[in-house]
Amino acid sequence: MRGRPIGAGTEIIICEVRKAGVIFGANKRTDSHAVLPSALRGAGQFAPWDNDMNTSLPVLIVDDSRTMTLMISGMVRKLGFTDVDVAHDGSSALDQLRGKQYGLVLSDWEMQPMNGEELLKAMRQDNKIGNVPIILITAKAGRGASWLAGANAYLPKPFSESDLQIAIKNVLASRS
Repeated sequence: MRGRPIGAGTEIIICEVRKAGVIFGANKRTDSHAVLPSALRGAGQFAPWDNDMNTSLPVLIVDDSRTMTLMISGMVRKLGFTDVDVAHDGSSALDQLRGKQYGLVLSDWEMQPMNGEELLKAMRQDNKIGNVPIILITAKAGRGASWLAGANAYLPKPFSESDLQIAIKNVLASRS
């Protein structure tokens, strides 16, 4: 499938199709779909943000899909965060969390070998990292157990860059 250009200022919904190994973007206004151009994959080339968050906080993005970590880290950087790290599974995320003080974690729910729920539970049981806010990202419908497990927010796939911004703003505002 060939992608077609997406115009400047177009709001893109991020979704992932793992079986095909393709990342799609969808234009919310026209309901048209396109393969995301390589310039948008992780580059954070989206509409300007009205940013009043504390973007000096270190952010950890956890996802077993390298494509998703690139895309999410690009969006987070576009929000103004400059200290952004990536982990590709829950175990390595725990190691990173224990070695550096993060202000926010964005984690996928469905990953192997340690999934997002297991990561969240391990974080909450550790006195050093138990209070770090976490947003769980998942393609599964409904919030389900993530709220019971202690997540600060839940972000369903597909999501737009504005959905991500709102989730981060809400979590950081509730922590201040």
